[in-house]
Amino acid sequence: MNLNTWIEEKFNATNYTLEKTDKGISNHNYLLTINDNKYMVRVPKKNHESLGLQHEHEKEILPLVSDLDVPVIFFDEKAGIKVTNYIEDVETFDECKDKDKFSISDITFNEFIIWFTFNWFTSF
Repeated sequence: MNLNTWIEEKFNATNYTLEKTDKGISNHNYLLTINDNKYMVRVPKKNHESLGLQHEHEKEILPLVSDLDVPVIFFDEKAGIKVTNYIEDVETFDECKDKDKFSISDITFNEFIIWFTFNWFTSF
């Protein structure tokens, strides 16, 4: 399906702008503006199937991790298209220059297990 057609059907809108961003490794990402509302649209790249991702499973998981993600507006499990609210000035992990940024490569496996276990049990 054509992305413009998809947007027009899902948002019931024909007056919008769609700008491709340079974000994303396995997806194309676009800034969608309808009236004064801004959204990010994630569209899997053509070779995305080779990663073995299953969007049906992603749809099941999204509600479980909703506290960790930007609110999802639409998720199309057949096409893998995900639309979220746009957050101004958000940085990718690589763009972030925060000296306190946490990277999994900075810790050992045992440290990760301890960190994960602590965070899991303290989240209830």
